[in-house]
Amino acid sequence: MFTIVPFLNNDVFHHYWPLLWIAASLAIIREIARIIVRYRSSKLLAFHIAMTIMTTILVCIMLADNALWNPHFIQDLTASSLMPTEGNDFKTLVSNWPRVKEWLVNAIVVLALLDIITESFAWYRAKSSPSSITK
Repeated sequence: MFTIVPFLNNDVFHHYWPLLWIAASLAIIREIARIIVRYRSSKLLAFHIAMTIMTTILVCIMLADNALWNPHFIQDLTASSLMPTEGNDFKTLVSNWPRVKEWLVNAIVVLALLDIITESFAWYRAKSSPSSITK
């Protein structure tokens, strides 16, 4: 039998569903625009960058809310016997858990920056070597 211990507060998470739908919609619109245009234009690059920034900001706003995180996560883990109540593993988890939110937000920002950089590089490469697709 599996025991599930949520690290997010389910009630607060449901409050953010509209924000998640907006972020998902922006990502889908960005991909639809890429499919329709079929070549890498500077307008499409600007649109891609703007959508990536907006989506990243929306997700970071959501994750920055302290109420979103389950305040009893560590206690729930130990109560379900998924984590020992003492020892090095317990101490490591307790000391690192408050920083998980920061790490997650930083990882999302880094991934968004990498996405923007790779899309910019692809746009530059397409502009540097014209082919039948980019004409």
